[in-house]
Amino acid sequence: MTILLKMLLSMSIASVILIPLVWFLKKVFGQFLTKRKSYYVWSVVFFFLIVPFAFFFVQKNTEFLWGAPSEFAGLTSMVIGQNGIEVERSTQAVIFQFILDYVWVLWLIVGLIMLVYRMASYRNFKKYVISGARFIEEPDELDILAEAMETIRLDKPVEVMVNPLISSPVFLGFRREIIVLPSTSFSQKELYHIFLHELVHCKSKDMYVVFLAQIFTCIYWFNPLMYWMNKQLERDREYACDESVLSYLPAQDALSYGDTLLHSVVKSGTYKESHAAVSLHENAKMLKERLEAIASYKKGKSGYSAFFLLLILLSSIGILLNFYEAKAFTYEKKQGIEIKKEDTSKKTEFRAIDLQNANQDVTIRKGKTESFDLTTYDENSQAKLVVKNGVLMYQNANPNTQATIDITIDADKVYDSLSIQTTGTQIKISDIQTKTMRIKGGVIIAHFNHIKTDTMNVTTGSANVHVTDSEVHKGMEFNGNNALIHFEKSNFNNLEMTSFISAKLNDLNIRSGLSIHSGGQLDARNITADTLKLVAGKSGNMKFQNTFVKKSSEFQNDGSMLLQFDGVLNGQTRMSIGPSQTKFVIRDKMQKYAIDAQSSQADTFLLNKRVVNYPLTQNLSAPNSIKLTNESPFNNNVNLSFE
Repeated sequence: MTILLKMLLSMSIASVILIPLVWFLKKVFGQFLTKRKSYYVWSVVFFFLIVPFAFFFVQKNTEFLWGAPSEFAGLTSMVIGQNGIEVERSTQAVIFQFILDYVWVLWLIVGLIMLVYRMASYRNFKKYVISGARFIEEPDELDILAEAMETIRLDKPVEVMVNPLISSPVFLGFRREIIVLPSTSFSQKELYHIFLHELVHCKSKDMYVVFLAQIFTCIYWFNPLMYWMNKQLERDREYACDESVLSYLPAQDALSYGDTLLHSVVKSGTYKESHAAVSLHENAKMLKERLEAIASYKKGKSGYSAFFLLLILLSSIGILLNFYEAKAFTYEKKQGIEIKKEDTSKKTEFRAIDLQNANQDVTIRKGKTESFDLTTYDENSQAKLVVKNGVLMYQNANPNTQATIDITIDADKVYDSLSIQTTGTQIKISDIQTKTMRIKGGVIIAHFNHIKTDTMNVTTGSANVHVTDSEVHKGMEFNGNNALIHFEKSNFNNLEMTSFISAKLNDLNIRSGLSIHSGGQLDARNITADTLKLVAGKSGNMKFQNTFVKKSSEFQNDGSMLLQFDGVLNGQTRMSIGPSQTKFVIRDKMQKYAIDAQSSQADTFLLNKRVVNYPLTQNLSAPNSIKLTNESPFNNNVNLSFE
């Protein structure tokens, strides 16, 4: 039913222009047309009320008014924003779609009520007229009817009845044609004129036109111009019938035909005919106009040329109207639905930051409100920052795109996570509180300042990495891979460092353990830790100044190295010596210590610059002890000194 209502609506829209246009053009070109042809011009409107031309101009890839209803009806854009995907619809589309989805029920109910009422009205009128009428059987009157039928060459049977209550002579019926007169007191000439008039209606099939007009009025009841057009049809139908009657009469009988119309008014009853009946006259005003037309009637005018030109003109205009109507009420899918990125540069409310597969420099700093911006230097880039389900995300990465990511965060807010994986050259992060932090990329410079996080994992290439004034409550893992490291003024629960060229550690409080693996040059100052585990590379120089290890230390050496402590080395210490010369220098104020050297294959074992033999035990009862073990098959030199 929705599709049917769409078709009717499209045809009704076209009729709003066509009906006044037909009336206007008939006024302009009426002098070149016969009354009958002027009456038939209305057929153009009926034609466009039947055929939905607008559908012929609608492409199969269009939607909204003419397409099948769907969730995409009227959709103009999709906006990707912090709340996911939001759609935008045309207000015009929403209103029309609502009308088409629900108002068709109202249209159908009203149309059916009007149709039933008009059909019942016609049936009751016909029943009343026939039941209260009598057939004419007088030979004289029947001869006049036969003469009139012969004049217009009508060979189908027509009955004549009389009912004095009707307001005008009428013609009824489709299969059974009946002429009903209000009186038999007409003269023979008047009867002849009346019969001619009604028989012309019969021959012209005017009853079918009347019935069709009533059907269209019920279908297009919402169009006020339909009622006005019906009035114009009645007027033009009677003009056309009068013209046809006059064409069968001698010229001198034209005025007497007009007199017949006047006398029929005087001799008529008061019962008004039905909408679907064809009467001799309607009202006084229309009768006056008909009499004027009868008085000015002249034979010989055909009007075929003007008639066909007018039909062609009106048909062309109607087709153009339907064409532009189809364009106005459709959205072409080939134009696509605009997919837009929401302007989120000033949006807030993200709980996590996920910048996976970025190729940009990243800067994160505190500000008054959260915001983010992506500056792209490639006009073809589709990269973008979006907030979805509370997560600030980087999408549509392009390795050839040059851009920078700038994020402003709330320094007082604790974020769920921060994850960055980038091939950019620089990362700067400051004043962020997050539960987890994961950084991965081959950046050149990475700065982390005033960071508070539960866990922190940094994996980077040949980079210069700075961590200052930060707190890692659970643990930090750092894999430098030939990086230059500078950690200072920070607190860690655990700190694990792997693969670096050079590292500077200063003013670090490590509540649990410090683990260094495969490192190069190391300069550690003012370090406090419960445990210390050092796995040195093949060569290196590691210095610890003012380092306090509360519980235990473990040193493993795979090559030649210098390990130097200047400060406090407390608790149990275990040293595993590699195959090359190793020197341990411990500058310590402690007076008590114990040394246990076992299985050493060193050529020379020096203790405080003096050659000693082993197994060696000194001060075993001291609270501080050092255990040195060498299981290497190669000879090496070990120099352990307390200065």
